[in-house]
Amino acid sequence: MNASQKAAANIVPLLARVLLFLAFVPPGWHHLMDIAVFDPDSTARLVALGAIEPGTNTGRCLHELTLAFETYGMPRPELAAWGVGVFELVGGALLVVGLFSRLWAGGLLAWGIIRFWLTAAPALQGTWFFGTPEAELNLAFAQLGLIVLAFGVVLTGPGALSMDHYLFRSGKKAKGSKPAADE
Repeated sequence: MNASQKAAANIVPLLARVLLFLAFVPPGWHHLMDIAVFDPDSTARLVALGAIEPGTNTGRCLHELTLAFETYGMPRPELAAWGVGVFELVGGALLVVGLFSRLWAGGLLAWGIIRFWLTAAPALQGTWFFGTPEAELNLAFAQLGLIVLAFGVVLTGPGALSMDHYLFRSGKKAKGSKPAADE
């Protein structure tokens, strides 16, 4: 393997991990840490789900996901929303440092496909990219790009610039070990 191939094999996965971090951690932080004010209809739905207390119209932005998941008919949407928020935040953060990268990239790949299916695919239905408004087309391609990046990390691994490489590399001799004597 020449120098440019070796650099590409280590730098491209790092760039993919950084982009996935930038795409998933800020939304995860937003969902878990920011507060939203809900309209009366949304408030009533969230109270019925047990996501917020009666008499309040504020809650974590996470409950925007809860409302979306309820609209899609997902069972226990408040738990699914918490799961997605935690997964975006923790998974993206561990992915950028390269710890359990294939696992987290696989999860982000699955969530990316679900998110594409729920948000971008309906806009493309019947148009097959032609005649789709530019903003919706850009959203679809951005989501597809993240799916491809996550799939690349799942297939190729995190590269040498990762915690996985330093903690779990196999076939390497430990420092200070002596080579085995040939028989």
